[in-house]
Amino acid sequence: MKKTEAEVSRLNLTPRSRKLVRRKLLTRNVLMAEIYRATRASGKKKVSNIHRLISGKIAKKYRMLNQISKCTRLSRRSLGLIEDKTIVMVKEKRTCISKSVAESVIDFLGREDNCRIQPGKADTKKVNGHKEKKQIKDLLTILRTMYSEYRNSTTKYAN
Repeated sequence: MKKTEAEVSRLNLTPRSRKLVRRKLLTRNVLMAEIYRATRASGKKKVSNIHRLISGKIAKKYRMLNQISKCTRLSRRSLGLIEDKTIVMVKEKRTCISKSVAESVIDFLGREDNCRIQPGKADTKKVNGHKEKKQIKDLLTILRTMYSEYRNSTTKYAN
């Protein structure tokens, strides 16, 4: 990294110690850059785990929280408030499957053999305030019958 080379050249070290110092500085700079990228790519709940990994008793003992916060661009206050190192695993919601099932049901109910579209301009419903209008659709049979038809027609989501 260019930052590491600039820091090492400013120190005027011997070639042997230069190599050791360069390696340590490079490790530090790489870790700080990776932590910064991880916090930017993650959501707020996952960032709290990164806070837990970075801050702790040793960082507080040597009063490094301010420096860590500047390097990683994480909040110094939130780094200081961490008491324990336990990493909390956030359970991911399975919205992907439920969204695809919901779309499948809406497509099924919107088919021509299951619903009837009301004719006319007055038979519309406003969506998102006033921007978009959709025709009103009436279901032809009761939901219990349609549910059994849906389960028979789709094997992917059937229980």
